[in-house]
Amino acid sequence: MSLFLKIWWVSLFVKIGLAALVPFFSDEAYYWVWSHHIQMSYFDHPPMIAWLLSLGRPFESIANLGRLPVIVMSHGTLLIWKKILEKYMDQKQLAAWLLLALLNPLFGLGGIIATPDIPLLFFWSLSLLMFEEYINHPTPRLARALGICLGLGFCSKYHIVLFPLGILFWLTVKKQWHIVKLQHVRVCVFMGLLFSLPVLIWNFTHDFDSFAFQLRHGLVKKSQSLTYPLEYLGGQILLLFPLVLIPAIRFSKKNFHSLSIWAFLPLVFFFVTSLKSRVEPNWPIMAYPAVLALAVLGMQKISWKKTTLFVWTTLFVAVVIVIAIQKPRLIFEKSKLKELNVYRVLKEIPYKYSPLFAGSYQVAAQLNYMAKKSVYKLRDMNRRDFYDYLTESKPSTPFYVVLRYDQTLPEWAREYNYSVVEELGEFQVLEVR
Repeated sequence: MSLFLKIWWVSLFVKIGLAALVPFFSDEAYYWVWSHHIQMSYFDHPPMIAWLLSLGRPFESIANLGRLPVIVMSHGTLLIWKKILEKYMDQKQLAAWLLLALLNPLFGLGGIIATPDIPLLFFWSLSLLMFEEYINHPTPRLARALGICLGLGFCSKYHIVLFPLGILFWLTVKKQWHIVKLQHVRVCVFMGLLFSLPVLIWNFTHDFDSFAFQLRHGLVKKSQSLTYPLEYLGGQILLLFPLVLIPAIRFSKKNFHSLSIWAFLPLVFFFVTSLKSRVEPNWPIMAYPAVLALAVLGMQKISWKKTTLFVWTTLFVAVVIVIAIQKPRLIFEKSKLKELNVYRVLKEIPYKYSPLFAGSYQVAAQLNYMAKKSVYKLRDMNRRDFYDYLTESKPSTPFYVVLRYDQTLPEWAREYNYSVVEELGEFQVLEVR
């Protein structure tokens, strides 16, 4: 067995062990709720993450292993990249790439967290493998396979639309347009649309709400703030680390590599969008495997690899310790890790009050997951989300609702009488009658 596969197997069991210990984050719990309300698609995201979590139902009673199918898919992405990189790297370089990937804060540790990024990255990587195979052997079968991967990627996260743009750039820069056959393009497009049908049908029957929301969220919203691009650049430098970015950029400048487009197109695209609105640090995650590959190919000094691995290992261990201890004072106020502690005060609430509702999808999802009981967000609170499409989100009185202190009831509920019946940490429970 190769060194790559040995590391791969050991790290898979480590991930599963960590996943069992780490409670669900709010967004994970939200997607878990989706998995118990299976639909063709959802307002916030396409359906793939819900479909995956639904496969984890047999494991829901074992700690937090309901996310097991997500972990398997995430780890499978590494095998796809092994296949992609074998033509460029020797066994030692492949093992170095795997270690960098496993210890990268977002691409590695994030691989145990159930988010739409996991299936997106899987089908993006599989699309790249199919595209490279097609370039070497342009056949209808590979064109169909590429279309299927892109369609399933669209059912994972809308960011897959950048992949066809990458194909156009690659064919233009490499001057390989003569390889592509028109009939193969038609087959690819047809299969892509066919496997995107769940998302297309849902949007068609819901006034294209999801498409409109994502466009407003990522592209249309205007802003004059210079902090957005600075936040984006700072986040990417921290997540990819200078000792990875520098050799990757140098290697691409010296010898423009086939992977360069797939490494830098997402990074540049989201930098441009950051000039208009805030970009989440994880959005260009599709670029990370290729950036890490270029870095390994460009790292002439072994000390760069060792330093990067040391820093990321230290960060990995620190995060695991914080999660294990779950001490509030160790968790930064604005850190995502704070979620692991802040909702614990509510764990008994679903058993004390019924019917129970919440003032945000995060609280509703956490209560639902912790108690395995139906808890809905009240309709018209905060931004629109999955709960606003459910008839159960607008109850008749009497009912109870968990709110943060800075929240008020939606307008339709203010005509009722209400009173505070309990206060817990950042939250209060109201009785509405």
